Amino acid sequence: MRVRWEDVARETYDDMVSVLLYRIHPEAERIDGKGGDEGRDLQLATPDGLSIFQLKSFTGRMTKGRRAQVKKSLKRAQESNPAEWTLVVPIDPTPAENRWFEKLRGEASCPLLWRGRTWLDKEMSTRPEISRYFLNDADKEVIALLRELNEEQAAVSDVHVATERARALHKRLNEIDPFYSYDLTTGIAAASPPPPGTVLSRRNGDVRVDVHPKYRGAAVDRPITTTLELAFGPDDAKLQDEFVRSLKYGTAVSIPARVVRQVKIDAPGGLGTSFSGGSLELGQSNAPGKELSIVAELRRDEKLLASLPMTLHPRSRGQEGGILEGRDQIGFLNAEVTVNLEERTFTATFRLREVSQLPSALLPTLRWLRVLRAPNELVLLGEGGFNVSTTVPETEDLIDEVLVRVVEALDDIQRCSGVYFETPVEFTDDDIKEVFEIRKLLAGERVEGTW
Repeated sequence: MRVRWEDVARETYDDMVSVLLYRIHPEAERIDGKGGDEGRDLQLATPDGLSIFQLKSFTGRMTKGRRAQVKKSLKRAQESNPAEWTLVVPIDPTPAENRWFEKLRGEASCPLLWRGRTWLDKEMSTRPEISRYFLNDADKEVIALLRELNEEQAAVSDVHVATERARALHKRLNEIDPFYSYDLTTGIAAASPPPPGTVLSRRNGDVRVDVHPKYRGAAVDRPITTTLELAFGPDDAKLQDEFVRSLKYGTAVSIPARVVRQVKIDAPGGLGTSFSGGSLELGQSNAPGKELSIVAELRRDEKLLASLPMTLHPRSRGQEGGILEGRDQIGFLNAEVTVNLEERTFTATFRLREVSQLPSALLPTLRWLRVLRAPNELVLLGEGGFNVSTTVPETEDLIDEVLVRVVEALDDIQRCSGVYFETPVEFTDDDIKEVFEIRKLLAGERVEGTW
Protein backbone atom coordinates (compact mmCIF):
# COMPACT_ATOMS: atom_id res chain seq x y z
CA MET A 1 0.00 0.00 0.00
CA ARG A 2 1.40 3.38 -1.04
CA VAL A 3 1.28 6.07 1.64
CA ARG A 4 -0.71 9.23 0.90
CA TRP A 5 1.70 11.53 2.71
CA GLU A 6 -0.63 14.52 2.24
CA ASP A 7 -3.16 12.85 4.57
CA VAL A 8 -0.72 11.90 7.34
CA ALA A 9 -0.82 14.07 10.46
CA ARG A 10 2.47 15.50 11.68
CA GLU A 11 2.53 13.43 14.90
CA THR A 12 1.76 10.23 12.98
CA TYR A 13 4.43 11.08 10.39
CA ASP A 14 7.06 11.60 13.10
CA ASP A 15 6.19 8.31 14.84
CA MET A 16 5.89 6.29 11.63
CA VAL A 17 9.10 7.55 9.99
CA SER A 18 10.98 7.22 13.28
CA VAL A 19 10.03 3.54 13.41
CA LEU A 20 11.14 3.19 9.76
CA LEU A 21 14.54 4.68 10.56
CA TYR A 22 14.81 2.48 13.63
CA ARG A 23 14.23 -0.57 11.46
CA ILE A 24 16.94 0.60 9.04
CA HIS A 25 19.30 1.63 11.87
CA PRO A 26 18.44 -0.49 14.98
CA GLU A 27 21.00 1.38 17.13
CA ALA A 28 19.47 4.81 16.45
CA GLU A 29 18.18 6.92 19.33
CA ARG A 30 15.10 9.12 19.19
CA ILE A 31 15.32 12.61 20.74
CA ASP A 32 12.39 13.80 22.86
CA GLY A 33 11.35 17.12 21.30
CA LYS A 34 9.44 18.38 24.36
CA GLY A 35 12.47 20.27 25.58
CA GLY A 36 13.65 21.13 22.06
CA ASP A 37 15.28 18.48 19.88
CA GLU A 38 18.19 20.77 18.95
CA GLY A 39 17.73 20.08 15.24
CA ARG A 40 17.76 16.30 15.55
CA ASP A 41 14.80 13.96 15.73
CA LEU A 42 16.98 10.85 15.66
CA GLN A 43 20.68 10.34 16.06
CA LEU A 44 22.97 7.43 15.34
CA ALA A 45 26.47 6.95 16.72
CA THR A 46 28.80 5.78 13.95
CA PRO A 47 32.59 5.19 13.83
CA ASP A 48 32.89 8.54 12.02
CA GLY A 49 30.79 10.46 14.57
CA LEU A 50 27.16 11.39 15.13
CA SER A 51 24.70 10.94 12.26
CA ILE A 52 21.62 13.15 12.71
CA PHE A 53 18.17 12.77 11.10
CA GLN A 54 15.70 15.68 10.95
CA LEU A 55 12.09 14.78 10.10
CA LYS A 56 9.77 17.23 8.35
CA SER A 57 6.21 16.27 7.34
CA PHE A 58 5.99 18.91 4.58
CA THR A 59 4.25 17.94 1.33
CA GLY A 60 3.91 19.91 -1.91
CA ARG A 61 6.80 22.32 -2.32
CA MET A 62 9.60 23.64 -0.14
CA THR A 63 8.33 27.20 0.40
CA LYS A 64 10.33 30.10 1.78
CA GLY A 65 8.97 29.54 5.28
CA ARG A 66 9.73 25.82 5.16
CA ARG A 67 13.27 26.47 3.92
CA ALA A 68 13.76 28.80 6.89
CA GLN A 69 12.63 26.02 9.26
CA VAL A 70 15.03 23.54 7.70
CA LYS A 71 17.91 26.00 7.88
CA LYS A 72 17.15 26.73 11.53
CA SER A 73 17.10 23.02 12.36
CA LEU A 74 20.40 22.49 10.54
CA LYS A 75 22.03 25.39 12.38
CA ARG A 76 21.02 23.95 15.76
CA ALA A 77 22.11 20.44 14.78
CA GLN A 78 25.59 21.66 13.82
CA GLU A 79 26.16 22.66 17.45
CA SER A 80 26.51 18.89 18.09
CA ASN A 81 29.33 18.66 15.50
CA PRO A 82 27.68 15.84 13.52
CA ALA A 83 29.49 13.72 10.96
CA GLU A 84 26.37 13.75 8.75
CA TRP A 85 22.93 15.41 8.70
CA THR A 86 19.92 13.99 6.83
CA LEU A 87 16.65 15.73 6.02
CA VAL A 88 13.76 13.24 5.71
CA VAL A 89 10.74 14.86 4.05
CA PRO A 90 8.10 13.48 1.61
CA ILE A 91 9.11 15.91 -1.14
CA ASP A 92 11.29 15.10 -4.15
CA PRO A 93 13.25 18.30 -4.85
CA THR A 94 12.82 20.39 -8.00
CA PRO A 95 15.94 21.81 -9.72
CA ALA A 96 15.41 25.10 -7.85
CA GLU A 97 15.08 23.27 -4.53
CA ASN A 98 18.19 21.26 -5.36
CA ARG A 99 20.14 24.50 -5.94
CA TRP A 100 18.93 25.84 -2.58
CA PHE A 101 20.00 22.63 -0.84
CA GLU A 102 23.40 22.72 -2.59
CA LYS A 103 23.89 26.19 -1.15
CA LEU A 104 23.13 24.80 2.32
CA ARG A 105 25.72 22.09 1.71
CA GLY A 106 28.33 24.74 0.97
CA GLU A 107 27.57 26.51 4.25
CA ALA A 108 27.40 23.39 6.42
CA SER A 109 30.23 21.86 8.43
CA CYS A 110 29.24 18.28 7.54
CA PRO A 111 27.76 16.38 4.55
CA LEU A 112 24.00 16.88 4.00
CA LEU A 113 21.55 14.33 2.57
CA TRP A 114 17.96 14.77 1.34
CA ARG A 115 15.73 11.70 1.66
CA GLY A 116 12.55 12.53 -0.26
CA ARG A 117 9.22 10.99 -1.22
CA THR A 118 10.63 8.38 -3.60
CA TRP A 119 13.09 7.17 -0.97
CA LEU A 120 10.33 7.02 1.67
CA ASP A 121 7.98 5.12 -0.64
CA LYS A 122 10.71 2.61 -1.51
CA GLU A 123 11.67 1.96 2.13
CA MET A 124 8.05 1.78 3.31
CA SER A 125 7.17 -0.68 0.53
CA THR A 126 9.70 -3.17 1.89
CA ARG A 127 8.22 -2.78 5.39
CA PRO A 128 4.46 -2.50 4.76
CA GLU A 129 3.62 -3.44 8.34
CA ILE A 130 4.72 0.02 9.51
CA SER A 131 2.20 2.04 7.51
CA ARG A 132 -0.45 -0.62 8.07
CA TYR A 133 0.01 -0.33 11.82
CA PHE A 134 -0.12 3.47 11.96
CA LEU A 135 -2.70 4.10 9.24
CA ASN A 136 -4.97 1.04 9.15
CA ASP A 137 -5.48 0.07 12.82
CA ALA A 138 -3.25 -2.98 12.51
CA ASP A 139 -2.86 -2.93 16.29
CA LYS A 140 -6.40 -4.39 16.47
CA GLU A 141 -5.32 -7.13 14.06
CA VAL A 142 -2.40 -7.95 16.38
CA ILE A 143 -4.85 -8.47 19.25
CA ALA A 144 -7.13 -10.63 17.11
CA LEU A 145 -4.25 -12.82 15.93
CA LEU A 146 -2.99 -13.40 19.46
CA ARG A 147 -6.45 -14.44 20.57
CA GLU A 148 -6.70 -16.75 17.58
CA LEU A 149 -3.33 -18.31 18.41
CA ASN A 150 -4.45 -18.87 21.98
CA GLU A 151 -7.65 -20.62 20.86
CA GLU A 152 -6.12 -22.60 18.00
CA GLN A 153 -5.62 -25.87 19.90
CA ALA A 154 -9.28 -26.11 20.84
CA ALA A 155 -10.52 -25.01 17.43
CA VAL A 156 -8.72 -27.66 15.32
CA SER A 157 -8.66 -31.37 16.10
CA ASP A 158 -6.12 -32.43 13.44
CA VAL A 159 -2.61 -31.91 14.92
CA HIS A 160 -0.93 -31.27 11.56
CA VAL A 161 -3.58 -28.73 10.52
CA ALA A 162 -3.39 -27.04 13.91
CA THR A 163 0.42 -26.82 13.72
CA GLU A 164 0.44 -25.31 10.24
CA ARG A 165 -2.37 -22.92 11.16
CA ALA A 166 -0.53 -21.75 14.30
CA ARG A 167 2.69 -21.30 12.29
CA ALA A 168 0.87 -19.15 9.72
CA LEU A 169 -0.78 -17.02 12.41
CA HIS A 170 2.55 -16.63 14.20
CA LYS A 171 4.27 -15.48 11.00
CA ARG A 172 1.47 -13.04 10.24
CA LEU A 173 1.63 -11.63 13.76
CA ASN A 174 5.35 -10.89 13.48
CA GLU A 175 4.84 -9.23 10.10
CA ILE A 176 2.27 -6.65 11.19
CA ASP A 177 3.63 -5.35 14.51
CA PRO A 178 6.42 -2.80 13.82
CA PHE A 179 7.53 -2.57 17.45
CA TYR A 180 7.69 -6.11 18.83
CA SER A 181 8.22 -9.69 17.72
CA TYR A 182 6.37 -12.59 19.33
CA ASP A 183 7.65 -16.10 20.10
CA LEU A 184 5.16 -18.90 20.69
CA THR A 185 6.02 -21.82 23.00
CA THR A 186 3.66 -24.72 23.65
CA GLY A 187 3.57 -27.90 25.70
CA ILE A 188 5.98 -28.69 28.54
CA ALA A 189 8.46 -26.04 27.34
CA ALA A 190 5.89 -23.33 28.11
CA ALA A 191 6.62 -23.79 31.83
CA SER A 192 10.32 -22.95 31.41
CA PRO A 193 11.61 -19.39 32.02
CA PRO A 194 11.48 -17.02 29.02
CA PRO A 195 14.76 -16.40 27.15
CA PRO A 196 17.01 -13.35 27.80
CA GLY A 197 15.81 -10.16 26.15
CA THR A 198 12.12 -10.91 26.76
CA VAL A 199 10.31 -7.75 27.88
CA LEU A 200 6.98 -9.48 28.55
CA SER A 201 5.91 -13.11 28.87
CA ARG A 202 2.29 -14.21 29.12
CA ARG A 203 1.33 -17.84 29.79
CA ASN A 204 -2.10 -19.40 29.42
CA GLY A 205 -2.07 -23.09 30.31
CA ASP A 206 0.55 -24.79 28.15
CA VAL A 207 0.84 -21.88 25.70
CA ARG A 208 3.33 -19.07 26.33
CA VAL A 209 3.86 -15.90 24.29
CA ASP A 210 7.19 -14.04 24.71
CA VAL A 211 7.52 -10.46 23.50
CA HIS A 212 10.82 -8.99 22.22
CA PRO A 213 11.52 -5.45 20.96
CA LYS A 214 12.40 -5.25 17.26
CA TYR A 215 14.76 -2.32 17.86
CA ARG A 216 16.37 -0.55 20.79
CA GLY A 217 13.81 2.25 21.11
CA ALA A 218 10.67 0.10 20.73
CA ALA A 219 9.78 0.28 24.42
CA VAL A 220 9.89 4.08 24.19
CA ASP A 221 7.69 4.29 21.09
CA ARG A 222 5.24 1.69 22.38
CA PRO A 223 5.83 1.41 26.16
CA ILE A 224 4.65 -1.43 28.36
CA THR A 225 3.17 0.29 31.39
CA THR A 226 2.04 -1.00 34.79
CA THR A 227 -0.46 0.75 37.05
CA LEU A 228 -0.32 -0.23 40.71
CA GLU A 229 -2.82 0.48 43.45
CA LEU A 230 -1.09 -0.07 46.80
CA ALA A 231 -2.21 0.64 50.36
CA PHE A 232 0.68 1.07 52.80
CA GLY A 233 -0.14 0.90 56.49
CA PRO A 234 1.31 3.00 59.34
CA ASP A 235 4.00 0.36 59.99
CA ASP A 236 5.12 0.15 56.36
CA ALA A 237 7.39 3.21 56.22
CA LYS A 238 10.51 1.11 55.45
CA LEU A 239 8.67 -0.93 52.80
CA GLN A 240 7.33 2.25 51.20
CA ASP A 241 10.86 3.69 51.03
CA GLU A 242 12.10 0.49 49.35
CA PHE A 243 9.25 0.69 46.81
CA VAL A 244 10.03 4.32 45.97
CA ARG A 245 13.72 3.44 45.61
CA SER A 246 12.75 0.61 43.26
CA LEU A 247 10.86 3.03 41.01
CA LYS A 248 13.61 5.64 41.09
CA TYR A 249 16.64 3.39 40.63
CA GLY A 250 15.39 0.00 39.42
CA THR A 251 16.19 -2.04 42.53
CA ALA A 252 14.29 -5.22 43.47
CA VAL A 253 11.51 -5.12 46.05
CA SER A 254 8.87 -7.55 47.36
CA ILE A 255 5.38 -6.18 48.06
CA PRO A 256 3.26 -8.44 50.33
CA ALA A 257 -0.33 -9.29 49.41
CA ARG A 258 -1.79 -7.17 52.23
CA VAL A 259 -0.51 -4.03 50.47
CA VAL A 260 -1.52 -4.92 46.87
CA ARG A 261 -4.98 -3.72 45.86
CA GLN A 262 -4.81 -3.90 42.05
CA VAL A 263 -2.25 -4.36 39.27
CA LYS A 264 -3.01 -3.39 35.68
CA ILE A 265 -0.59 -4.02 32.79
CA ASP A 266 -0.97 -2.28 29.43
CA ALA A 267 0.96 -4.33 26.86
CA PRO A 268 1.08 -4.67 23.06
CA GLY A 269 -0.98 -7.23 21.21
CA GLY A 270 -3.72 -7.39 23.81
CA LEU A 271 -1.36 -9.16 26.25
CA GLY A 272 -2.19 -6.73 29.02
CA THR A 273 -4.02 -7.92 32.10
CA SER A 274 -5.25 -6.82 35.50
CA PHE A 275 -5.59 -8.63 38.79
CA SER A 276 -6.16 -7.90 42.45
CA GLY A 277 -4.68 -9.51 45.52
CA GLY A 278 -1.52 -11.59 45.67
CA SER A 279 2.01 -10.51 46.41
CA LEU A 280 4.10 -8.56 43.92
CA GLU A 281 7.77 -9.09 43.08
CA LEU A 282 9.52 -6.25 41.27
CA GLY A 283 12.84 -7.59 40.03
CA GLN A 284 15.95 -5.55 39.45
CA SER A 285 15.71 -3.52 36.26
CA ASN A 286 19.03 -4.43 34.68
CA ALA A 287 20.75 -1.54 32.95
CA PRO A 288 22.56 -2.53 29.76
CA GLY A 289 25.62 -0.53 28.94
CA LYS A 290 29.38 -0.57 28.82
CA GLU A 291 31.80 0.18 31.62
CA LEU A 292 32.20 3.84 32.45
CA SER A 293 35.68 5.21 33.10
CA ILE A 294 35.44 8.09 35.56
CA VAL A 295 37.63 10.34 37.65
CA ALA A 296 36.53 10.89 41.24
CA GLU A 297 37.67 14.38 42.28
CA LEU A 298 37.66 15.75 45.83
CA ARG A 299 37.44 19.52 46.01
CA ARG A 300 37.11 22.30 48.54
CA ASP A 301 36.19 25.83 47.48
CA GLU A 302 36.77 24.74 43.85
CA LYS A 303 40.35 23.71 44.69
CA LEU A 304 41.30 20.19 43.62
CA LEU A 305 42.53 18.18 46.61
CA ALA A 306 42.84 14.68 45.12
CA SER A 307 41.62 12.64 42.15
CA LEU A 308 41.28 8.90 41.60
CA PRO A 309 40.53 7.00 38.36
CA MET A 310 37.76 4.42 38.76
CA THR A 311 35.73 2.08 36.57
CA LEU A 312 31.97 1.76 37.09
CA HIS A 313 29.42 -0.39 35.31
CA PRO A 314 25.61 0.00 35.42
CA ARG A 315 23.69 -2.42 37.61
CA SER A 316 20.11 -1.12 37.53
CA ARG A 317 18.11 1.73 36.01
CA GLY A 318 14.87 3.41 37.12
CA GLN A 319 12.80 6.52 36.42
CA GLU A 320 15.21 9.05 37.94
CA GLY A 321 18.58 7.37 37.71
CA GLY A 322 20.35 4.15 38.47
CA ILE A 323 22.93 2.26 40.45
CA LEU A 324 26.50 1.68 39.34
CA GLU A 325 29.18 -0.40 40.97
CA GLY A 326 32.89 -0.58 40.42
CA ARG A 327 36.37 -0.15 41.81
CA ASP A 328 39.64 1.69 41.60
CA GLN A 329 42.40 0.46 39.30
CA ILE A 330 43.76 -2.17 41.72
CA GLY A 331 40.48 -3.32 43.30
CA PHE A 332 41.45 -1.93 46.72
CA LEU A 333 38.49 0.49 46.88
CA ASN A 334 35.05 -0.82 45.87
CA ALA A 335 32.09 1.49 45.35
CA GLU A 336 28.31 1.36 44.96
CA VAL A 337 27.00 4.63 43.51
CA THR A 338 23.32 5.61 43.37
CA VAL A 339 22.96 8.38 40.78
CA ASN A 340 20.00 10.75 40.46
CA LEU A 341 20.31 11.92 36.86
CA GLU A 342 17.56 14.53 37.20
CA GLU A 343 19.28 16.35 40.08
CA ARG A 344 22.85 15.45 38.95
CA THR A 345 23.62 14.19 42.47
CA PHE A 346 24.57 10.83 43.96
CA THR A 347 25.19 8.87 47.12
CA ALA A 348 28.00 6.35 47.44
CA THR A 349 29.08 3.50 49.67
CA PHE A 350 32.79 2.70 49.71
CA ARG A 351 34.42 -0.49 51.00
CA LEU A 352 38.05 -1.58 51.19
CA ARG A 353 39.13 -5.05 50.13
CA GLU A 354 42.36 -6.83 51.04
CA VAL A 355 44.73 -6.85 48.07
CA SER A 356 48.34 -7.88 47.59
CA GLN A 357 50.04 -4.78 46.23
CA LEU A 358 53.24 -2.80 46.52
CA PRO A 359 53.02 0.34 48.69
CA SER A 360 53.41 2.53 45.58
CA ALA A 361 50.23 0.99 44.08
CA LEU A 362 48.19 1.55 47.26
CA LEU A 363 49.24 5.14 47.86
CA PRO A 364 47.02 6.94 45.25
CA THR A 365 43.88 5.41 46.77
CA LEU A 366 45.05 5.94 50.36
CA ARG A 367 45.88 9.60 49.74
CA TRP A 368 42.47 10.06 48.08
CA LEU A 369 40.75 8.46 51.08
CA ARG A 370 42.71 10.77 53.38
CA VAL A 371 40.66 13.74 52.08
CA LEU A 372 37.34 11.89 51.70
CA ARG A 373 35.78 13.80 54.57
CA ALA A 374 33.27 16.55 55.26
CA PRO A 375 32.77 19.23 54.07
CA ASN A 376 34.70 18.44 50.87
CA GLU A 377 32.85 18.07 47.56
CA LEU A 378 33.06 14.78 45.68
CA VAL A 379 32.60 15.06 41.89
CA LEU A 380 32.40 12.14 39.45
CA LEU A 381 33.41 13.02 35.89
CA GLY A 382 33.14 10.61 32.96
CA GLU A 383 32.83 10.21 29.23
CA GLY A 384 29.71 11.39 27.45
CA GLY A 385 29.24 14.40 29.73
CA PHE A 386 28.75 12.32 32.91
CA ASN A 387 29.01 14.81 35.78
CA VAL A 388 27.44 14.34 39.21
CA SER A 389 28.45 15.72 42.60
CA THR A 390 27.72 15.50 46.31
CA THR A 391 29.02 16.88 49.61
CA VAL A 392 30.86 14.31 51.71
CA PRO A 393 28.77 13.69 54.85
CA GLU A 394 30.05 13.62 58.41
CA THR A 395 31.07 9.98 58.79
CA GLU A 396 33.87 7.95 60.29
CA ASP A 397 36.98 7.93 58.08
CA LEU A 398 37.54 4.74 56.05
CA ILE A 399 41.25 4.75 56.90
CA ASP A 400 43.51 5.82 59.76
CA GLU A 401 45.98 8.62 59.03
CA VAL A 402 48.73 6.47 60.61
CA LEU A 403 48.14 3.79 57.96
CA VAL A 404 48.76 6.31 55.17
CA ARG A 405 51.99 7.47 56.81
CA VAL A 406 53.22 3.89 57.32
CA VAL A 407 52.60 2.95 53.66
CA GLU A 408 54.34 6.19 52.56
CA ALA A 409 57.31 5.24 54.77
CA LEU A 410 57.39 1.71 53.29
CA ASP A 411 57.38 3.18 49.79
CA ASP A 412 60.33 5.43 50.68
CA ILE A 413 62.24 2.49 52.17
CA GLN A 414 61.69 0.34 49.08
CA ARG A 415 62.77 3.12 46.73
CA CYS A 416 65.95 3.79 48.76
CA SER A 417 66.90 0.17 49.31
CA GLY A 418 65.81 -1.27 45.98
CA VAL A 419 64.15 -4.13 47.87
CA TYR A 420 60.44 -4.40 46.94
CA PHE A 421 57.76 -6.44 48.69
CA GLU A 422 53.98 -6.35 49.02
CA THR A 423 52.36 -4.35 51.80
CA PRO A 424 51.50 -6.47 54.87
CA VAL A 425 47.80 -6.86 55.59
CA GLU A 426 48.25 -5.92 59.27
CA PHE A 427 50.76 -3.84 61.25
CA THR A 428 51.55 -4.22 64.94
CA ASP A 429 52.66 -1.23 67.01
CA ASP A 430 56.25 -2.56 66.91
CA ASP A 431 56.03 -2.87 63.09
CA ILE A 432 54.95 0.74 62.78
CA LYS A 433 57.73 1.93 65.09
CA GLU A 434 60.39 0.00 63.16
CA VAL A 435 59.17 1.28 59.76
CA PHE A 436 59.43 4.91 60.87
CA GLU A 437 62.88 4.32 62.42
CA ILE A 438 64.24 2.65 59.28
CA ARG A 439 63.02 5.52 57.13
CA LYS A 440 64.81 7.99 59.44
CA LEU A 441 68.06 6.02 59.20
CA LEU A 442 67.86 5.85 55.40
CA ALA A 443 67.26 9.59 55.36
CA GLY A 444 70.40 10.19 57.43
CA GLU A 445 68.53 11.14 60.59
CA ARG A 446 69.51 10.08 64.12
CA VAL A 447 67.53 7.35 65.87
CA GLU A 448 67.90 6.69 69.61
CA GLY A 449 67.20 3.29 71.13
CA THR A 450 68.43 0.50 73.40
CA TRP A 451 70.90 -2.03 71.92
